[in-house]
Amino acid sequence: MTEHKTLNTVIHAAFRRDLIRFDKALESFDGTTQARADQLHYAWRNFAYQLRHHHEDEETIFWPILRELGASDSLSEDLEGEHEKMLAALEGADASMAAFQSSPINDRAGAARTAVTRLSDVLLDHLAHEE
Repeated sequence: MTEHKTLNTVIHAAFRRDLIRFDKALESFDGTTQARADQLHYAWRNFAYQLRHHHEDEETIFWPILRELGASDSLSEDLEGEHEKMLAALEGADASMAAFQSSPINDRAGAARTAVTRLSDVLLDHLAHEE
């Protein structure tokens, strides 16, 4: 586990925590309540917003400073590529979570869980690289 020396690692820890929570919630979804699906979708929308906002800030604030301090172009290119992959996985998870919320059946909960896992795989690699 990363020692929290910066706000960035605290935010990363929150993303990791929330991905685990979504995985557990989708795994245990029993297909019986629209209200629970609505709650999960509402939480997901907040998570996705925070993730996008965090990465936009990195791109507009952190990376330019990193370049000014002499970071290699290849590092910036690697991070940008990781963000592109993360955004693609996030879009897929967004679509799956919306489909799940519109029709909360076990198959759609499973598809949403798969999409969130795909995002998690991409995001966790990226967070580790940044840290």
